Amino acid sequence: MKATQLRQNLYHTLDEVLETGKPVRVERKGKTLLISAERPVSQNRVFKKRKLLVDPDEDITKIDWMAEWRNNNSVKENQVRQKA
Repeated sequence: MKATQLRQNLYHTLDEVLETGKPVRVERKGKTLLISAERPVSQNRVFKKRKLLVDPDEDITKIDWMAEWRNNNSVKENQVRQKA
């Protein structure tokens, strides 16, 4: 559809897009515009509340993770002390 045709039938075209759900392409200055109806967010895409994996009474900031790191030999104790 050309922009001139859209201008002549603007409200009819908008109503048609809303009723059918089919987008309309409009050509203007060598480019194509797309008029489409916004889709509501699907309920499947809404995040569900989940239980925490960590006990809420346990303060994870006070857990000593160095023992785990030392066991894996991924971080040596002197490397940690040098960076601190």
